[in-house]
Amino acid sequence: MFRLSAYEKIRGFPNIRAGEDFHFLSKLRKVGLISRLTDPALEIRGRHSDRVPFGTGRALENMALSKKEYVLYPKVVFEDLKKVLVSLNELADEASIENFYLKLDADSQVFFQSFESTFLKILSQGSKVEQKKRLLNESFDALATLRWVNSRLGLC
Repeated sequence: MFRLSAYEKIRGFPNIRAGEDFHFLSKLRKVGLISRLTDPALEIRGRHSDRVPFGTGRALENMALSKKEYVLYPKVVFEDLKKVLVSLNELADEASIENFYLKLDADSQVFFQSFESTFLKILSQGSKVEQKKRLLNESFDALATLRWVNSRLGLC
């Protein structure tokens, strides 16, 4: 569930050829909270599609044609993601990029080096800790999270 005002802030649903839902939710999360309805007003079902080279529709099509097996992310990836998210929040409190890196495994340290200048800029601002937490989490958005997960699985 999201508010109409949030929908307006992000200028509606993105007009792109693929990943519309992913990008829509990523943008929404940056302007407010997304919450789960207790009684869904609508139900979204996957559909087979070859319209775009990736995404849910393509994955379902490939599985139906036995071209690709349905793969679940291992639980450890989500446990590691939780550690990263906790470390990001602690980074806002401690303002020490060195301590942030010490809490990460070697692969994640390498991954987050590309974020270092952004993180240092956020930490150097005179803003409150809560605002720093929000900015740090926005910089590690849905697309960055997906890239991090894929890097953990050797998919990129």
